[in-house]
Amino acid sequence: MKKILAIALLLCMMLVMGAWSASGEEYTLGMGVVVSTDSSKTNNAQVDATVAAVVLDKDGKIAACRIDCAQSKMDVTDGEVDAEKEFLSKVELKEDYNMVKFSDATLEWYQQAANFEEFCVGKTADEVLAAETTLNDEGHTVFVDETLYASVSISVSDMQQAVAKACADDQAVTFTANGEVTFGLACNTEATESVAATDDADGVVKMYTDFAAAVVDADGKVVANLQDAIQPQIVIDVDGEIGDITFRGTKRELKEDYNMVKFSDATLEWYQQAANFEEFCVGKTADEVLAAETTLNDEGHTVFVDETLYASVSISVSDMQQAVAKACADDQAVTFTANGEVTFGLACNTEATESVAATDDADGVVKMYTDFAAAVVDADGKVVANLQDAIQPQIVIDVDGEIGDITFRGTKRELKEDYNMVKFSDATLEWYQQAANFETYANGKTAEELAGVETVVNEEGHQVFADETLYASVSISVDGMTSVLLKAIDYAR
Repeated sequence: MKKILAIALLLCMMLVMGAWSASGEEYTLGMGVVVSTDSSKTNNAQVDATVAAVVLDKDGKIAACRIDCAQSKMDVTDGEVDAEKEFLSKVELKEDYNMVKFSDATLEWYQQAANFEEFCVGKTADEVLAAETTLNDEGHTVFVDETLYASVSISVSDMQQAVAKACADDQAVTFTANGEVTFGLACNTEATESVAATDDADGVVKMYTDFAAAVVDADGKVVANLQDAIQPQIVIDVDGEIGDITFRGTKRELKEDYNMVKFSDATLEWYQQAANFEEFCVGKTADEVLAAETTLNDEGHTVFVDETLYASVSISVSDMQQAVAKACADDQAVTFTANGEVTFGLACNTEATESVAATDDADGVVKMYTDFAAAVVDADGKVVANLQDAIQPQIVIDVDGEIGDITFRGTKRELKEDYNMVKFSDATLEWYQQAANFETYANGKTAEELAGVETVVNEEGHQVFADETLYASVSISVDGMTSVLLKAIDYAR
């Protein structure tokens, strides 16, 4: 039950979320997972799980596609494991995946995956698989077509196979939708059941991943959803050497061979209970899914209290609920209308450059400041509307790492005049007023135009507008505002 609830939250707070305008016809939602443990080696246990979710139209063509990869790694030097390690998928990592930093790539993995999704739309599974590929110098399968390769230079074989599996999903669900709908995919990985090796016994790394896909209507209600999960196991010894690796298939693929009925009191297999949970979610919002009353059973699993629900879903549901909520509350959902495409993005940038370490003579202070931006972008890539905000929390620390006073009075927009920019500087307008002027300036411009505006460094070392007219209304530092807005435009989908 715990796992089903994790999937539930994923479905409602989906990080990879898009939208299209449904025409009222019947669609099919399918999911496919391709798993590899080939990168496991001495001192490193690794599972690469590429997942695809597709929406097919009545002709079997892909109307929408979402891709992610749960690349789970664990350092097993000396047979040690980190059972509490937190994992992020490649899409969740975004720039922190560092593909651009450590390779010749010009786009991060999540950006290239989004381009691959666009390539798939309008095609059948056979057409996706038929795209000509070749092995590059690193041994990766890449597109031959130069135009495709320009936007997707990463290895595409697992993505192609995952899409093909999703299109051929024998447990796919059908649904009818009309108007604006959003479509999301997400995954959660944990390793809490991993065990370290000892001199007397081998250890085992268990990086288990739950997957969820959801279609959500304009009212935030789930129209269709799917769940799946993998439980690969990697044996390790005290020298960090990799032993036997066990992976028989996803829980949905295994069906009766998962043996839940055989080895427990369950009367239904996992895939059957997951299908029942999926039916339970349909027609509900994230809040309604999470509001279902649960309790801890004798095994410590979170299960439904309602007897009717429990009769069809007796497995742990907490992780599934969390997964559905996570997907439905996605803050990067893409919006399309019948009259044209409009995208919407949200982004944040955090830095700690003003932080000061503690000494024997004085406390230090941690200043993790964050800028936020939201942007609506039209089909021509021009900003239609945007908003800016920022926070400046301060946390005092001493040389023992103890936390002292914590100061946070509100966001800059919330503070308005109480931010005191006019009082304590030469500014003639408060931050929120200048931010509003910056927002007005940004409207109607593309990312390239915003990035190309001329700035200079003033006497305080801040990047400010060089243009006198602009500077008269926005005299504050604009590099952070521009950077986070460009990020929001880039994230808009």
